[in-house]
Amino acid sequence: MDIVYPQNEINPACDHRNKSEMIQLVNSNQKLPRAEALVMLEVFGKDLIDQNTFVGELGSNWTFSSDHLPVGTKVFGKDDSFFNVVSWNVLNKAYISWVEKDSQGLKDSAIMDMHKVKSKQFTNLTFREEVVISQVIEMIQNKDTPKDVICLQECGLDFAVSLKQELKKTCPDIAVLVHPTKGYETDQNITLYNTQVFDYVSTKTTFQDFMQSNSGKTRPLFSALLKHKGDGRLYRFYNVHLPGDPTRDAPSELVEAVKRYDNEDEIVFVLGDMNFSKEAFDKAFLNVYERGHHFRLISSNYSTNISPKSFGRDQLKTKCIDLIYLKSPKNVLARALDFYEVMEDETFFETLRALQPKD
Repeated sequence: MDIVYPQNEINPACDHRNKSEMIQLVNSNQKLPRAEALVMLEVFGKDLIDQNTFVGELGSNWTFSSDHLPVGTKVFGKDDSFFNVVSWNVLNKAYISWVEKDSQGLKDSAIMDMHKVKSKQFTNLTFREEVVISQVIEMIQNKDTPKDVICLQECGLDFAVSLKQELKKTCPDIAVLVHPTKGYETDQNITLYNTQVFDYVSTKTTFQDFMQSNSGKTRPLFSALLKHKGDGRLYRFYNVHLPGDPTRDAPSELVEAVKRYDNEDEIVFVLGDMNFSKEAFDKAFLNVYERGHHFRLISSNYSTNISPKSFGRDQLKTKCIDLIYLKSPKNVLARALDFYEVMEDETFFETLRALQPKD
Protein backbone atom coordinates (compact mmCIF):
# COMPACT_ATOMS: atom_id res chain seq x y z
CA MET A 1 0.00 0.00 0.00
CA ASP A 2 1.42 3.37 -0.99
CA ILE A 3 1.28 6.49 1.11
CA VAL A 4 -0.35 9.48 -0.54
CA TYR A 5 1.48 12.73 0.13
CA PRO A 6 -0.38 16.05 0.31
CA GLN A 7 1.12 18.75 -1.88
CA ASN A 8 3.25 21.32 -0.05
CA GLU A 9 1.56 24.67 0.22
CA ILE A 10 3.03 27.35 -2.04
CA ASN A 11 4.73 30.12 -0.13
CA PRO A 12 3.10 33.37 -1.35
CA ALA A 13 6.32 35.23 -0.51
CA CYS A 14 7.82 33.72 -3.68
CA ASP A 15 5.34 35.31 -6.04
CA HIS A 16 7.04 38.68 -6.34
CA ARG A 17 10.47 37.34 -7.28
CA ASN A 18 11.55 36.35 -10.77
CA LYS A 19 14.42 34.03 -11.56
CA SER A 20 16.96 36.70 -12.54
CA GLU A 21 16.38 38.59 -9.28
CA MET A 22 16.84 35.36 -7.31
CA ILE A 23 20.09 34.52 -9.13
CA GLN A 24 21.41 37.97 -8.19
CA LEU A 25 20.62 37.19 -4.56
CA VAL A 26 22.31 33.80 -4.79
CA ASN A 27 25.50 35.30 -6.23
CA SER A 28 25.63 38.26 -3.87
CA ASN A 29 27.80 38.23 -0.77
CA GLN A 30 25.37 40.20 1.34
CA LYS A 31 23.77 38.61 4.34
CA LEU A 32 20.17 37.89 3.45
CA PRO A 33 17.36 38.80 5.80
CA ARG A 34 15.16 35.87 6.76
CA ALA A 35 12.39 36.73 4.28
CA GLU A 36 14.83 36.77 1.36
CA ALA A 37 16.40 33.52 2.49
CA LEU A 38 12.98 31.89 2.55
CA VAL A 39 12.11 33.15 -0.91
CA MET A 40 15.45 32.13 -2.41
CA LEU A 41 15.46 28.61 -1.04
CA GLU A 42 11.75 28.09 -1.65
CA VAL A 43 11.97 29.10 -5.31
CA PHE A 44 14.94 26.94 -6.21
CA GLY A 45 14.64 24.23 -3.57
CA LYS A 46 16.45 21.08 -4.59
CA ASP A 47 18.41 22.79 -7.39
CA LEU A 48 20.16 25.03 -4.86
CA ILE A 49 20.66 22.43 -2.13
CA ASP A 50 21.68 19.54 -4.32
CA GLN A 51 23.34 16.45 -2.88
CA ASN A 52 26.80 15.09 -3.70
CA THR A 53 28.01 18.53 -4.83
CA PHE A 54 31.55 19.72 -4.09
CA VAL A 55 31.50 22.78 -1.80
CA GLY A 56 35.08 22.73 -0.51
CA GLU A 57 36.12 24.12 2.87
CA LEU A 58 33.19 26.26 3.99
CA GLY A 59 34.96 27.54 7.12
CA SER A 60 33.25 30.67 8.46
CA ASN A 61 30.38 30.28 5.97
CA TRP A 62 29.12 27.43 8.17
CA THR A 63 27.37 29.48 10.86
CA PHE A 64 25.15 26.73 12.31
CA SER A 65 25.71 25.18 15.76
CA SER A 66 26.22 21.56 14.64
CA ASP A 67 27.90 19.81 11.71
CA HIS A 68 24.51 18.26 10.90
CA LEU A 69 21.33 20.08 9.88
CA PRO A 70 17.97 18.93 11.28
CA VAL A 71 15.25 17.38 9.11
CA GLY A 72 11.52 17.04 9.71
CA THR A 73 8.20 15.41 8.84
CA LYS A 74 4.53 16.25 9.28
CA VAL A 75 2.15 13.33 9.93
CA PHE A 76 -1.60 13.65 9.41
CA GLY A 77 -3.93 11.62 11.64
CA LYS A 78 -7.66 11.26 11.86
CA ASP A 79 -10.08 14.20 12.06
CA ASP A 80 -7.63 16.76 10.64
CA SER A 81 -5.13 16.17 13.46
CA PHE A 82 -1.41 16.23 12.73
CA PHE A 83 1.94 16.29 14.50
CA ASN A 84 5.48 17.34 13.56
CA VAL A 85 8.65 15.30 13.98
CA VAL A 86 12.28 16.47 13.79
CA SER A 87 15.56 14.55 13.86
CA TRP A 88 18.89 16.23 14.60
CA ASN A 89 22.46 15.19 15.42
CA VAL A 90 23.51 18.01 17.77
CA LEU A 91 27.26 17.15 17.82
CA ASN A 92 28.66 15.96 21.12
CA LYS A 93 31.57 18.11 22.32
CA ALA A 94 33.43 14.85 23.00
CA TYR A 95 33.84 14.58 19.21
CA ILE A 96 34.75 18.21 18.56
CA SER A 97 38.27 17.05 17.63
CA TRP A 98 36.87 16.05 14.22
CA VAL A 99 36.08 19.72 13.66
CA GLU A 100 39.40 20.90 15.12
CA LYS A 101 41.28 18.60 12.74
CA ASP A 102 39.39 20.24 9.88
CA SER A 103 38.23 16.87 8.56
CA GLN A 104 35.20 18.52 6.91
CA GLY A 105 36.60 22.00 6.28
CA LEU A 106 34.81 23.44 9.32
CA LYS A 107 37.75 24.35 11.58
CA ASP A 108 37.04 28.06 11.11
CA SER A 109 33.27 27.67 11.42
CA ALA A 110 30.95 29.04 14.08
CA ILE A 111 31.02 25.57 15.64
CA MET A 112 34.56 26.13 16.89
CA ASP A 113 33.95 29.79 17.74
CA MET A 114 31.04 28.88 20.01
CA HIS A 115 32.78 25.81 21.43
CA LYS A 116 35.64 27.92 22.79
CA VAL A 117 33.27 30.02 24.92
CA LYS A 118 31.82 28.72 28.20
CA SER A 119 28.09 28.90 28.73
CA LYS A 120 27.00 31.54 31.23
CA GLN A 121 23.66 29.82 31.70
CA PHE A 122 24.60 26.15 32.13
CA THR A 123 27.37 24.68 34.26
CA ASN A 124 29.72 22.34 32.36
CA LEU A 125 28.34 23.34 28.95
CA THR A 126 29.85 25.40 26.17
CA PHE A 127 28.12 28.37 24.57
CA ARG A 128 27.54 26.20 21.50
CA GLU A 129 25.57 23.69 23.57
CA GLU A 130 23.61 26.55 25.11
CA VAL A 131 22.69 27.69 21.59
CA VAL A 132 21.63 24.14 20.67
CA ILE A 133 19.30 24.02 23.68
CA SER A 134 17.77 27.36 22.68
CA GLN A 135 17.25 26.07 19.13
CA VAL A 136 15.51 22.94 20.42
CA ILE A 137 13.19 25.12 22.50
CA GLU A 138 12.49 27.35 19.49
CA MET A 139 11.42 24.31 17.47
CA ILE A 140 9.08 23.20 20.24
CA GLN A 141 7.56 26.65 20.75
CA ASN A 142 7.34 27.59 17.07
CA LYS A 143 3.83 28.99 16.56
CA ASP A 144 3.47 27.93 12.94
CA THR A 145 5.08 24.47 13.15
CA PRO A 146 5.42 23.31 16.77
CA LYS A 147 7.45 20.13 17.12
CA ASP A 148 5.70 17.33 18.99
CA VAL A 149 8.51 14.75 18.73
CA ILE A 150 12.21 15.62 18.51
CA CYS A 151 14.82 12.88 18.23
CA LEU A 152 18.34 14.05 19.08
CA GLN A 153 21.53 12.08 18.49
CA GLU A 154 25.07 12.34 19.84
CA CYS A 155 24.14 14.04 23.10
CA GLY A 156 26.53 14.25 26.03
CA LEU A 157 25.36 13.47 29.55
CA ASP A 158 25.90 17.06 30.78
CA PHE A 159 23.94 18.31 27.79
CA ALA A 160 21.11 15.83 28.47
CA VAL A 161 20.82 16.89 32.11
CA SER A 162 20.83 20.61 31.27
CA LEU A 163 18.32 20.16 28.44
CA LYS A 164 15.94 18.28 30.71
CA GLN A 165 16.19 20.95 33.41
CA GLU A 166 15.61 23.79 30.92
CA LEU A 167 12.65 22.06 29.28
CA LYS A 168 11.07 21.57 32.70
CA LYS A 169 11.10 25.37 33.11
CA THR A 170 10.28 26.50 29.58
CA CYS A 171 8.30 23.61 28.05
CA PRO A 172 6.66 21.70 30.93
CA ASP A 173 4.53 19.59 28.56
CA ILE A 174 7.62 18.06 26.94
CA ALA A 175 8.81 14.72 28.32
CA VAL A 176 12.41 13.52 27.91
CA LEU A 177 13.29 9.90 27.17
CA VAL A 178 16.92 8.74 27.37
CA HIS A 179 18.33 5.22 27.13
CA PRO A 180 20.37 3.88 30.11
CA THR A 181 23.36 6.17 30.53
CA LYS A 182 26.00 4.10 32.33
CA GLY A 183 28.91 3.52 29.98
CA TYR A 184 27.30 5.52 27.18
CA GLU A 185 27.80 9.09 28.38
CA THR A 186 29.00 10.30 24.97
CA ASP A 187 26.39 8.51 22.83
CA GLN A 188 23.04 9.53 24.26
CA ASN A 189 20.07 9.48 21.93
CA ILE A 190 17.26 11.59 23.38
CA THR A 191 13.60 11.47 22.36
CA LEU A 192 11.42 14.42 23.35
CA TYR A 193 7.64 14.26 23.04
CA ASN A 194 4.64 16.45 23.78
CA THR A 195 2.56 14.91 26.59
CA GLN A 196 -0.47 16.86 25.35
CA VAL A 197 -0.28 14.88 22.10
CA PHE A 198 1.12 11.49 23.15
CA ASP A 199 0.90 9.09 26.08
CA TYR A 200 4.01 7.14 27.04
CA VAL A 201 3.79 3.36 26.52
CA SER A 202 7.33 1.96 26.74
CA THR A 203 10.98 2.24 25.67
CA LYS A 204 13.29 -0.48 24.41
CA THR A 205 17.08 -0.57 24.28
CA THR A 206 18.98 -3.32 22.46
CA PHE A 207 22.69 -3.70 21.76
CA GLN A 208 23.28 -4.75 18.17
CA ASP A 209 26.61 -5.80 16.64
CA PHE A 210 26.15 -3.38 13.72
CA MET A 211 25.98 -0.47 16.19
CA GLN A 212 29.68 -0.92 17.04
CA SER A 213 31.65 2.29 16.41
CA ASN A 214 35.30 2.65 15.41
CA SER A 215 36.23 2.74 19.10
CA GLY A 216 35.00 -0.85 19.45
CA LYS A 217 32.11 0.23 21.65
CA THR A 218 28.56 -0.83 20.80
CA ARG A 219 25.98 1.94 20.72
CA PRO A 220 22.47 1.24 21.98
CA LEU A 221 19.59 0.92 19.52
CA PHE A 222 16.93 2.98 21.32
CA SER A 223 13.20 3.07 20.56
CA ALA A 224 10.19 4.69 22.19
CA LEU A 225 6.56 3.59 21.84
CA LEU A 226 3.99 6.38 22.16
CA LYS A 227 0.19 6.38 21.88
CA HIS A 228 -1.46 9.31 20.12
CA LYS A 229 -4.11 10.84 22.36
CA GLY A 230 -6.31 11.84 19.42
CA ASP A 231 -6.61 8.70 17.31
CA GLY A 232 -5.23 6.07 19.71
CA ARG A 233 -2.61 4.88 17.24
CA LEU A 234 0.71 3.46 18.43
CA TYR A 235 3.86 5.09 17.06
CA ARG A 236 7.31 3.56 17.54
CA PHE A 237 10.32 5.84 17.08
CA TYR A 238 13.69 4.19 16.40
CA ASN A 239 16.12 7.02 17.22
CA VAL A 240 19.34 5.93 15.50
CA HIS A 241 22.95 7.08 15.28
CA LEU A 242 24.44 4.47 12.98
CA PRO A 243 28.25 4.14 12.82
CA GLY A 244 29.50 4.85 9.31
CA ASP A 245 31.75 1.80 8.81
CA PRO A 246 31.90 1.41 5.00
CA THR A 247 33.16 -2.18 5.29
CA ARG A 248 29.80 -3.57 6.38
CA ASP A 249 26.19 -3.25 5.31
CA ALA A 250 24.94 -1.49 8.44
CA PRO A 251 21.71 -0.25 6.75
CA SER A 252 20.59 -3.83 6.04
CA GLU A 253 21.53 -4.93 9.55
CA LEU A 254 19.50 -2.07 11.03
CA VAL A 255 16.48 -2.86 8.85
CA GLU A 256 16.75 -6.54 9.80
CA ALA A 257 16.63 -5.54 13.49
CA VAL A 258 13.58 -3.35 12.86
CA LYS A 259 11.85 -6.23 11.06
CA ARG A 260 12.72 -8.60 13.90
CA TYR A 261 10.66 -6.49 16.28
CA ASP A 262 7.85 -5.83 13.79
CA ASN A 263 4.38 -5.37 15.23
CA GLU A 264 1.48 -4.80 12.85
CA ASP A 265 -0.27 -2.63 15.45
CA GLU A 266 2.54 -0.06 15.39
CA ILE A 267 3.30 2.76 12.98
CA VAL A 268 7.10 2.82 12.78
CA PHE A 269 9.61 5.64 12.38
CA VAL A 270 13.25 4.83 11.67
CA LEU A 271 15.09 8.13 11.88
CA GLY A 272 18.36 9.75 12.84
CA ASP A 273 21.96 10.19 11.73
CA MET A 274 22.17 7.16 9.46
CA ASN A 275 25.71 7.84 8.13
CA PHE A 276 24.62 6.21 4.86
CA SER A 277 22.75 7.58 1.87
CA LYS A 278 19.07 7.20 1.14
CA GLU A 279 20.05 4.96 -1.80
CA ALA A 280 21.72 2.54 0.62
CA PHE A 281 18.64 2.49 2.81
CA ASP A 282 16.20 2.17 -0.07
CA LYS A 283 18.16 -0.90 -1.16
CA ALA A 284 18.25 -2.26 2.41
CA PHE A 285 14.48 -1.97 2.90
CA LEU A 286 13.87 -3.61 -0.46
CA ASN A 287 16.29 -6.49 0.22
CA VAL A 288 15.13 -7.23 3.77
CA TYR A 289 11.38 -6.71 3.37
CA GLU A 290 11.32 -7.48 -0.35
CA ARG A 291 8.61 -5.51 -2.16
CA GLY A 292 6.05 -5.32 0.65
CA HIS A 293 7.95 -3.23 3.19
CA HIS A 294 5.81 -0.02 3.02
CA PHE A 295 8.65 2.18 4.35
CA ARG A 296 8.88 5.59 2.71
CA LEU A 297 11.50 8.31 3.01
CA ILE A 298 9.70 11.47 4.11
CA SER A 299 12.45 13.66 5.55
CA SER A 300 13.32 17.15 4.33
CA ASN A 301 14.96 17.23 0.90
CA TYR A 302 18.27 19.04 1.40
CA SER A 303 21.86 18.16 2.21
CA THR A 304 22.59 17.91 5.93
CA ASN A 305 26.32 17.23 6.18
CA ILE A 306 29.68 17.38 4.37
CA SER A 307 31.80 14.37 3.44
CA PRO A 308 35.21 14.29 5.19
CA LYS A 309 38.48 14.81 3.32
CA SER A 310 39.19 11.09 3.80
CA PHE A 311 36.40 10.21 1.34
CA GLY A 312 38.67 10.46 -1.70
CA ARG A 313 36.84 11.72 -4.77
CA ASP A 314 33.73 12.40 -2.66
CA GLN A 315 35.59 14.58 -0.16
CA LEU A 316 34.02 17.89 0.88
CA LYS A 317 30.83 17.14 -1.03
CA THR A 318 27.34 17.74 0.32
CA LYS A 319 25.41 14.70 1.44
CA CYS A 320 22.11 13.83 3.10
CA ILE A 321 22.62 11.19 5.77
CA ASP A 322 20.02 12.45 8.27
CA LEU A 323 16.90 10.55 7.25
CA ILE A 324 13.34 9.85 8.39
CA TYR A 325 11.59 6.68 7.22
CA LEU A 326 7.98 5.87 8.04
CA LYS A 327 5.98 2.65 7.79
CA SER A 328 2.26 3.22 8.13
CA PRO A 329 -1.16 2.24 6.80
CA LYS A 330 -2.44 3.90 3.65
CA ASN A 331 -4.77 6.21 5.57
CA VAL A 332 -1.88 7.78 7.51
CA LEU A 333 -0.64 10.65 5.36
CA ALA A 334 2.74 12.32 5.74
CA ARG A 335 4.98 14.83 4.02
CA ALA A 336 8.46 16.26 4.52
CA LEU A 337 8.74 19.57 6.34
CA ASP A 338 10.13 22.39 4.24
CA PHE A 339 13.35 23.89 5.58
CA TYR A 340 11.63 26.99 7.01
CA GLU A 341 9.20 24.71 8.87
CA VAL A 342 12.01 22.70 10.47
CA MET A 343 13.71 25.61 12.21
CA GLU A 344 13.37 29.39 12.03
CA ASP A 345 16.96 30.38 12.64
CA GLU A 346 19.17 32.75 10.66
CA THR A 347 22.28 30.56 11.01
CA PHE A 348 20.31 27.57 9.71
CA PHE A 349 19.27 29.53 6.62
CA GLU A 350 22.79 30.92 6.11
CA THR A 351 24.32 27.44 6.26
CA LEU A 352 21.77 26.07 3.81
CA ARG A 353 22.74 28.89 1.51
CA ALA A 354 26.44 28.01 1.90
CA LEU A 355 25.65 24.44 0.80
CA GLN A 356 24.22 25.59 -2.51
CA PRO A 357 26.33 24.57 -5.51
CA LYS A 358 28.21 27.46 -7.07
CA ASP A 359 28.54 28.03 -10.82
